[in-house]
Amino acid sequence: MIKQNVVFVENKAGSLKRVTGILADNGINIYGFACFDAPEFAIFRMICNDPDKAEIVLNRSGYMNRITQAIVVDMKDQAGGLDELLKVASDSNVSLDYIYP
Repeated sequence: MIKQNVVFVENKAGSLKRVTGILADNGINIYGFACFDAPEFAIFRMICNDPDKAEIVLNRSGYMNRITQAIVVDMKDQAGGLDELLKVASDSNVSLDYIYP
């Protein structure tokens, strides 16, 4: 398990850029992310090099965000790699809420 940041971002032009700009200005590197939209806000989930610092700088900038736990898996880069991973999860009765690369 590792920490992931979950940030609520307004669905307006440039909003996500402002979040990534804050992170970049504070030396925070994003390794992976997924963005799920809703009518007024998007949920921006990310794995970064310093999740605690990201939470602090985003809070100071007025963004509602939190840290949650995520599972990171190194899967095979081949046809059927994702299928093999999902079989292990299914066979282990693990329910996945979402996945991202």
